[in-house]
Amino acid sequence: MVGGVVILGGVIRSLTARINKANDHSAFIATEVMSSMRTVRSMAGEEKERARYGKDLRKMYLAGIGKSVAQGITFGALIGILWGTTALAFWYGGGLVVDKTMDVGAMLKVFGLSLFAIIGISQAGSFFPDFVLKDFSLEITPGQAVALVGPSGSGKSTIVGLVEKFYEPAKGKVYIDGVDISEIDPMWLHRNVGIVTQEPVLFATSIYNNIAYAVGEQNVTPQQVEEAARAANCGQKQRIAIARALVQNPQILLLDEATSALDTESEALVQAALDHLMKGRTTICIAHRLSTVKNADKICVLAKGVLKETGTHDELMKIENGIYKGLAEKQMLFSHNEDLEDVMDI
Repeated sequence: MVGGVVILGGVIRSLTARINKANDHSAFIATEVMSSMRTVRSMAGEEKERARYGKDLRKMYLAGIGKSVAQGITFGALIGILWGTTALAFWYGGGLVVDKTMDVGAMLKVFGLSLFAIIGISQAGSFFPDFVLKDFSLEITPGQAVALVGPSGSGKSTIVGLVEKFYEPAKGKVYIDGVDISEIDPMWLHRNVGIVTQEPVLFATSIYNNIAYAVGEQNVTPQQVEEAARAANCGQKQRIAIARALVQNPQILLLDEATSALDTESEALVQAALDHLMKGRTTICIAHRLSTVKNADKICVLAKGVLKETGTHDELMKIENGIYKGLAEKQMLFSHNEDLEDVMDI
């Protein structure tokens, strides 16, 4: 009996460790997903993360059942030992009293000591964005590349967030192919809209799974992942983010300062990969450097939520005292790769 209790104690410790491990991993997944919510939503990964989280919860549930059964058996065994010893003490002590070898008082004293000893063993076993856009209107035709430039807080990232349906507009509408975005299924939207950000979020899994994340490992072949990685051959986290967007094959592409954190050499490599990715896709690019947006079909200059200027590079260069022209003439961004936010004072 005692040996069985000891074995069950080991089983309980093992199951407790398994529960703690699953709990820690599920908490890690929850933290990772909450801190990467935009990436998860933009890649339509809600069901994937729900399944990944649920897998750990299932492990905790099964281990919890096993632990409860083991604890129940252990507790039952200890109670059995307790009352079995009590019954044995009464039986043996009763015989001694009958034989007049021991009086009743002495028997009860011994019984009390044995009871307390057993009890001792039993216990030891024991509204999101600020209002930044002001009457902003912009029409983008299929396959067109539009660049957004402007200082921090001008509303560039808000536009991307609205297209991704991260939040609803306070007023006005956002349309895709003439359909109000509020009527479009978010899962369908996120499968058809790819995004590459300045600081791509990578999950604690393999590079393969990170690239295949947007479409699911079961929906993409190893050859497709390899081709996407080769096409995005540029380096580090941006490489994986671009490959992830490539394998997703989206109709709409959002580039949120995808090259801003890179040095000149790395930027050239990433930009080449982005140019490949942009072909044939409707693209909205938040520009970090003017040199990145010169070839865009349309350049939009924003300031304090207002669209100040719009046109091609050549058209904007013809505007006297224009904001974009002023930046270009300074050649600060074209020759020295300085940040837009460092030179735009609007």
